[in-house]
Amino acid sequence: MNRMKKYLFILAFVIYSGFAFSDSVIIVNSGFTFSPDDISINSGDIVDFQLESFHNAIEVSESTWMENGNTPLPGFSTPFGGGQVAELSSGVHYYVCSVHASGGMKGKITVIAPSGINDGAPGSMKFSLYPNPSNGQFTIQYNSPDSPDGSLSGNDLQASLEIYNILGDKIYEMPGFISLTSNEIDLSSIPDGNYFVRIYDRKKIYTQKMIKQ
Repeated sequence: MNRMKKYLFILAFVIYSGFAFSDSVIIVNSGFTFSPDDISINSGDIVDFQLESFHNAIEVSESTWMENGNTPLPGFSTPFGGGQVAELSSGVHYYVCSVHASGGMKGKITVIAPSGINDGAPGSMKFSLYPNPSNGQFTIQYNSPDSPDGSLSGNDLQASLEIYNILGDKIYEMPGFISLTSNEIDLSSIPDGNYFVRIYDRKKIYTQKMIKQ
């Protein structure tokens, strides 16, 4: 009986804490190609690059990837020989081997958002962010899809807005973010790179990726 109570307590703690077990996906190199070179994972999964000592993996933009270039984004990177990559944001991540990109050594990781997280899927956006990419000056429109006519609904009257860098540091917040209004945000002074805009409306957290360039 005591063992059962202890088990139930641990299970309740895990559920309450929102803890989820992560899966690990291994990517190796086969000569001068990544294998597999196109994977889909769930948010929170770990990607383990197990590469030979003269290969690495660096995240690049889609255009750089298409051109077999090696100009890195401020995204993930591994040292030569590989390493683990965790906490990738939802969406598509393009990567190359920095020294063999010109020969087409590249891959793609698609991260699937968990339930309740929205990274801009067409037709289901809780908020609009534009222009994106931008020079740091952009507009956020917080939508209210809870009613067909777009009228304000209880919990959507006010929300909190936060912006984080890829290291998880909060760089901006607006606690009194009002629904159905356009809010002008000026982050022109921050470094170029990828950021994450998060809105919490007391029901769910919604996240979108923002690119400042």
